[in-house]
Amino acid sequence: MFFRAPAVIGMLFSALWFSAVDSHGACLSSLLERNVPAGYKFEETELDAAELRNFSELHPRFAILKHNGYALIAKDEEIGKKIVQDIIAWKKSLGEETTLTEVFPRLWNGYDLYEISEVLPSFALETIGKVTGRVWGNCWGTTCHAAGLKAAPVFASDRTMNYWLESSLAKEISEKDLLPGDLVVYRDQTQAPEVHAAIFISTDLVYQKTGITPGPVRLQDFAEMHSYYRRNRLKFFRIASVKDFIRQHESELSKVLKETLDQIDLLEGDYFKFGSKDANYSQVVNSSLTSPSDEASTLKQLRNRVNALVVLVSGQLNLAPKNPAEGFLWQALQYRLFDLKAGS
Repeated sequence: MFFRAPAVIGMLFSALWFSAVDSHGACLSSLLERNVPAGYKFEETELDAAELRNFSELHPRFAILKHNGYALIAKDEEIGKKIVQDIIAWKKSLGEETTLTEVFPRLWNGYDLYEISEVLPSFALETIGKVTGRVWGNCWGTTCHAAGLKAAPVFASDRTMNYWLESSLAKEISEKDLLPGDLVVYRDQTQAPEVHAAIFISTDLVYQKTGITPGPVRLQDFAEMHSYYRRNRLKFFRIASVKDFIRQHESELSKVLKETLDQIDLLEGDYFKFGSKDANYSQVVNSSLTSPSDEASTLKQLRNRVNALVVLVSGQLNLAPKNPAEGFLWQALQYRLFDLKAGS
């Protein structure tokens, strides 16, 4: 349905794109408005040519760029409108409200430009375009975070991804039943380990990151992503978030489990801050971290917190959890802690 062959003219389009970009950048306030109702306001955002080049590979049909906000550049008006509507549907599927039902384009160097910051999910505003550090940012971690299985897009192993997909939270679905927020998973042809995962937004769009390379988290054309992984088995899943599971089993969960969940959520958030490019280590703080001023001491304290929680969680699993819900969550916490150890 959505696997169009990658366009042969991609490189030509990129060349035309860059030749059209003023090396000094372009200001949105100078762009022509088209089909815009009276009173519709645009915030000024400057798009610097060099940053456009460095953000990500440009696709023949569209690109999503970051500079003081987010902009969608589309090759034609129809694809631009559809992708904007897909992003709005994705945000609503997460329970986030938006007053915008449409985003009107500007004409920019012959292409349609849409300012989409207000229609992106809140977590996407923090992650799209960010260059990842060494302790966070691979496809499974990005997908787990977007699906509500982690508190931050930190590293996740294929075993962790497999644990969630084989759990009662996940349900395999068919292509025709896909909705925004569902999981797109590539599996090895002969083995169980996962190969790649992404968040489905529409037949044109996924939210994903490729590997643990320093490339950015991005919104990417589904067909473009599929061209990299097409030799693997393609599966689709719908998965409930951990918060939904906790709400359903609130009365069955012990106080120590709830406190440990909060601690690991906070720890993943601190690892995310630590792993971000140009991190301010003095800001990676909470009640157990004493404002270290350099990378080495910050990482040491983060690892000490992980090790202490590993001991706690292992001890709880050895005691045999009192009910299946507790056992499931303690095991999930162990996977999350092992991810933090492996990622750092």
